[in-house]
Amino acid sequence: MKLSAIARRLPAALLATVALAACGGGGDGDEALPFGLISQSVTPASQVSDIVFAPDGRIFFAEQYTGNIRIVNVDGTVQAEPFAKLEVANWLDLDWGLTGLALDPDFDSNGYVYAFYSEPATPQQAPSAATGTESPSLSPTPAGQTVEPSPSASPAPAPATTGVPQLPTPLAPGQTNVPAVTAAPSTPGPTQPRPVAQPVLVRFTDRDGKGEERTVISADFPVTAQDKAGYNANGNIHFGPDGMLYLSVGDYDYGAANGLVQDLASPIGKLLRIDPATGGAPADNPFADDGEADPRVFAYGFRDPFDFAFDPGSEAIYGTDNTPVTCEELNIIRAGQDYGWPDVGGFPFSDCEFGDQVRAIHFFARQGKQRGEFISFVEVAGLAFAPGSRYPALGDSLFVCEGHRSLVDQKESPGVLRRLVLSGDSQISGDDVITKDCKGDVSAGLDGTIYYANATEILRLLPGATGSAGPTTAAPSP
Repeated sequence: MKLSAIARRLPAALLATVALAACGGGGDGDEALPFGLISQSVTPASQVSDIVFAPDGRIFFAEQYTGNIRIVNVDGTVQAEPFAKLEVANWLDLDWGLTGLALDPDFDSNGYVYAFYSEPATPQQAPSAATGTESPSLSPTPAGQTVEPSPSASPAPAPATTGVPQLPTPLAPGQTNVPAVTAAPSTPGPTQPRPVAQPVLVRFTDRDGKGEERTVISADFPVTAQDKAGYNANGNIHFGPDGMLYLSVGDYDYGAANGLVQDLASPIGKLLRIDPATGGAPADNPFADDGEADPRVFAYGFRDPFDFAFDPGSEAIYGTDNTPVTCEELNIIRAGQDYGWPDVGGFPFSDCEFGDQVRAIHFFARQGKQRGEFISFVEVAGLAFAPGSRYPALGDSLFVCEGHRSLVDQKESPGVLRRLVLSGDSQISGDDVITKDCKGDVSAGLDGTIYYANATEILRLLPGATGSAGPTTAAPSP
């Protein structure tokens, strides 16, 4: 789901965003999966960025570029109307849009659904660590205020019977007080002025499958700068075992330009930890007592920290960071720690051990490439832990969706679903490609079943012949 970092640095002729082909039923046609696994289609869907599971058995999923939040019912049918629709900022179908979705741990009683997305905004002066200023909030609604849909708003057209939504006429960029039934704005072309966006965290209340009482939980994020690409802004959201909501925020493509990634006063390039009820910082956050810091900061020094996952056993946070062109990291993210960006050496970042930051436990690399080799990044789009009790042939595993969204040497590298075997909390002892068909989120259901997305559908991974085994390739130490 994430833009290739190298697209910001190399000519378009070498690297371009590509249209993703539909691969039904789990990959390369008759692709045989290892370990006796079976891939089964769940529903057609468009560019799914997040999949979450309600206690009652329903599946909620986010479509990144349409702004739709949709529901798969317990009987496997897709609810005809979207649960909600957000007006999302988009440019060239890259990193913006609806990228985070989470259900409240008390969803059974409160029905709360949280969404993190990029909203169309008005160009502002870029934030600066030197001046201590940041772009003001451009949320259409102050934090905590509920927005009800306008009575005059026209409902979205009924979706096709396949469950893939049809889009109504787009809204003008910058429209405010957007009701839940509106559509995403059209995408400006590469020759048009670059749009800007602002991350926003909102909450809906589930009322019989409809998202109501839209409430802005936090709009306290800078607006992207028009003179920067700004793709890697809003990231993902997950509830931790502590009941707090964690949000990843990228570096807005600033890099070392203004020092904001290393500036604790800014949310840029950080993993944040907030109270979901207020959007504010819990009192036990690592920098809560630092009067010069944003008290929401949990960890810092990230470039593209888009997805992360909590180990159900140790409760440790495993997160990725896509450094440009090389050395894409898997980290264990701990409170108050610095993960280095942008102090990682000179482009093209061939030394994955450069700097004094917390060391990654693993580096991802495309097939045939080494971790520090030019254009070796994989563009991780999702992470999910799954128990060996559900997949006896695999054992406890960390599943990784590698989006591989860009062209390299005029060829499209296929996205893959990979599983890693963790030994303790700092070693990767096994590394296997499960299927060459993953372009979005990967998530574990209530029973531990892995669900994952490609460009056009959601699929699930079934154990199949549990006695079957496949070769496990040991991963090199970082």
